[in-house]
Order: sequence, then C-alpha cells, then structure tokens
Amino acid sequence: MANEPEGTNALNHYLQTRDKANLLSWDESQQGPRHEPTWTCICKIDGIEYGRGTGQSKQAARAAAAALALEKLVDAEAQTQTEAAATHDDGTTPDAE
Repeated sequence: MANEPEGTNALNHYLQTRDKANLLSWDESQQGPRHEPTWTCICKIDGIEYGRGTGQSKQAARAAAAALALEKLVDAEAQTQTEAAATHDDGTTPDAE
C-alpha cells in the first residue's frame, strides 16, 4: 500500500522476498477515549510475536511493531549466517577442534 509507513513497507518487502508474507498477522487493540486513543499492535509471524508497538493511531502502532519485528528478523538471519559460515563441511565448528 502506498500509505503504509516505512516500517510496515520494509517488513512486508522483507517477508515477500522470502515467500513468507502470508505468515504475517496483527493483533490490535485500542484503549483510552475515542478522541485520544492509544493503539497497541502486535506483529506476529507464523503465530509468534516479533514486535509490539503503541501509538496515537493504529498506523503508528503498526509501524513501531513492524520496525521491531524487522530488526529481530534481520538480527536472527545475520546470526544464522554467521553460525553457518563458522561451520566446517563436516558440521563441526572451529572451537570443537
């Protein structure tokens, strides 16, 4: 969507390039008076919470949650790549020698 905040767009793009966009879901709740709500959005991927954000609009709360989720996903992917690079062909690590 053209109106999506940058965090939400970035998360959608990240998931689409990995064929996982269909695993994204949101839990949303509103608290406070209608004229001054506080929104909480939880970003879930395959049913697992990856980010939680709050804001004065649903869009702002989603953007905050999406940014946290994307950060976790990128960090986890980098960690996996680092571990894979440090593993020998036989499955052992340099520390095991």
